[in-house]
Amino acid sequence: MQTGITENYGFGSPVHPPNLSSADEDGKYNDCYLANATGHASTGSMSVTVSFPGSHAATAGLSGSAGNPLVFFSGYPTSWNMAVSLNDAAPSAPTAQAVASHTCYPAHTVTVNGTTIYNFQPTDNSLTTITKCLSGIGYIGPVTGQTYGVPTH
Repeated sequence: MQTGITENYGFGSPVHPPNLSSADEDGKYNDCYLANATGHASTGSMSVTVSFPGSHAATAGLSGSAGNPLVFFSGYPTSWNMAVSLNDAAPSAPTAQAVASHTCYPAHTVTVNGTTIYNFQPTDNSLTTITKCLSGIGYIGPVTGQTYGVPTH
């Protein structure tokens, strides 16, 4: 399992409002100016379980929570609980489906063999949305996604 990179920017950013650009990457970290720090959340509370409910079926359970390692008091972690079902009853046309529950921030995406089978994007990146979502208000799910055909490899 892996987590995406989290980045922290300080005074002077963004150089070209409203978006970050290469001008914000000064390469000098921990100075509270422009690009200030990067990190990855711990995978310690994340788990994967796999079961085989049928001769042509498998289900992977993905669950966990993670806080932002760049926030000293990260009292509001993002959390998720997903079940990804795979079926290859027709070996040349396997299918996948996700059932997902998660915080409403950040984005949550499930990809199988390069095919996105579940994709949730937050409504916006405002402080209000982030605080609401990570405090447990607006928890999503469970949502049953549609069934997708996925490549065999």
